[in-house]
Amino acid sequence: MKASGGAGAGSSAGPSGGAEAPDGRVRGAMGAVPRSAWIRGFAVLGFACRLAVGGTFLATGAAKFIQPAAFVRAVEAYQLLPDWAVVPVAALLAAAEPLLGAALLLGLRLDLVCPALGGLTLLFMGAIASAVMRGLTIDCGCSFLSERAGWAAVARDGALLLGLGVAWWQRGGGHKSRRGGGQVVRP
Repeated sequence: MKASGGAGAGSSAGPSGGAEAPDGRVRGAMGAVPRSAWIRGFAVLGFACRLAVGGTFLATGAAKFIQPAAFVRAVEAYQLLPDWAVVPVAALLAAAEPLLGAALLLGLRLDLVCPALGGLTLLFMGAIASAVMRGLTIDCGCSFLSERAGWAAVARDGALLLGLGVAWWQRGGGHKSRRGGGQVVRP
């Protein structure tokens, strides 16, 4: 006797936590959806995250590059570096952030760019959290806008980190189609 397309024999968990029927359709809260539609949806989500996060890093990095003196003052205000390291670190960050943002936008070497931006984002989150916990009332140095270093900036960076995670997962290593012989599905 054949199993019907439910969660019984012959099915496995799909990307939404629903069950995958023998016909390749994912059954869940939205009804039966072809597995390829889920994969395309995740690919589009990864692409959108790549554009949003890459654009953010490109714009905020450009602000730091265009206004180097203001960014050096912002880095110095965190009181985390010795005096001799403030200018080189500010210059490195001001150069790396827009370059990595542009690479993310263009989809270049996502296997390297996403972890590099993730590390940079964690560094920013740690510095901002440190400033907040030490009671410093400083400009976060995040963009053209004068923004106070606070938990809202940490949360925003957390959202960027989540978007980076989606972009990194979508780059090809996280969702290979079982039916496509291991080929990556891209938008």
